[in-house]
Amino acid sequence: MLPAWIDAETLRWIILISIVVLIVFMFWVARAIRKSFVRITVMVLISALGFGLWVQQDGLADCAKDCSCSLFGMSVEIPSNRIPDFC
Repeated sequence: MLPAWIDAETLRWIILISIVVLIVFMFWVARAIRKSFVRITVMVLISALGFGLWVQQDGLADCAKDCSCSLFGMSVEIPSNRIPDFC
C-alpha cells in the first residue's frame, strides 16, 4: 500500500517527472559510456522502465471511473473530489 498522501493525480505528476529524468539520464549514458554493449544495454533498460512508467501513468488517468486505481499492483487513493457517485 502506498502512503496516504499519494493520490492518483500526484502520482501522475511524479511519474511524468521521473520520465523526464530518465530521458536526461539516457542522454548522459549515451555520452558518458564508451563501450557499445554496455551503453546499449543500459539504454534498453532505461527505455523499458520509462515505457512501463508511461503505461502505468496512462492507466491512472482513467482509474477513477473504475473506482480502483493501482500502480504496479499497489492500490492508490482516489482524491475525494474525483470519486464518482456510483463508487
